[in-house]
Amino acid sequence: MQRARCYLLGETAVVLELEPPVTLESQKRIWGLTQRLTDREEVVEVIPGMNNITVVLRHPQEMAWEAIDKFAALVGRERCAWSRNPVR
Repeated sequence: MQRARCYLLGETAVVLELEPPVTLESQKRIWGLTQRLTDREEVVEVIPGMNNITVVLRHPQEMAWEAIDKFAALVGRERCAWSRNPVR
């Protein structure tokens, strides 16, 4: 299974990024996660990309780190490195 990286994007979004290579299997995981997150009350928007997914949060100040922890749990903590340094 691919390793993943979780990080903040600016002040409102969280990103889950899978390591290369881009495969159909990993992209299907991204699409499935997109479907699971789309209707959640705390999510404003879900943006799937190639080997990544960006989730814009409704209350980012309250739940950004919780969201990163949930991403880590989804992909397996041993495979998810994350950073507390937001990307701006």
